[in-house]
Amino acid sequence: MDAWWEKEFGKILSPTSIFIAAPSGAGKTVLTKNILKHADGMFKVPPSKIFFCYSIWQNQYDEMKDEIKNIRFQQGLPTMEDLNDWGGEDGHKLLVLDDLMIKGADSEELIHMMCVGSHHTNVTVIFLIQNIFHKSKSLRTASLNCHYFILMASKRDPQQIQILGKQMFPGQTKYFMDAYQKATTIPYGFLLVDINPHSDKAYQLRTNILPGEDTIVYQPIK
Repeated sequence: MDAWWEKEFGKILSPTSIFIAAPSGAGKTVLTKNILKHADGMFKVPPSKIFFCYSIWQNQYDEMKDEIKNIRFQQGLPTMEDLNDWGGEDGHKLLVLDDLMIKGADSEELIHMMCVGSHHTNVTVIFLIQNIFHKSKSLRTASLNCHYFILMASKRDPQQIQILGKQMFPGQTKYFMDAYQKATTIPYGFLLVDINPHSDKAYQLRTNILPGEDTIVYQPIK
């Protein structure tokens, strides 16, 4: 039997945009590290390069430099010149923005990349955030153009998860919340919400998507 990552339904379409949402300390960076380590199998088009932008250096980044191929680190948000240079390189690229929510709140570069640049430059943007509904034009625009949400446990503010579910699954909020609660019951658990218009709707909600895990797909009761 083929492993799940050899099947097309389990792969993330690209280029695309991904929000990984959870409070501080919930494991966003660790999850991102695991996704990047297995990026060749997780994306339909394996990435040729990974650009990782951060706010403050973390020890985990040293491990990532040793364990993940073709990764470059840069402190702070990329400039438009950076985006043009990186986008001009060959192949499918990943751009990770870790803990840059405040700096990205009024970033025209972020809007450009999420709305226009990603498709034209073959760049997938992975944005690690603490608040799905940040009150800024840039982040709201980025959120509305996001195709994948990875939601981790949010015990202090579960209402924002419910609001997101109502927006994406109108009339099916209970189904969405049941899937979210089941997926996040275990430590560092998460729910992948796939709203890419080209994805199969039968697999919109799933968890355990990393290699070695038994992928679970949540579907509504008929």
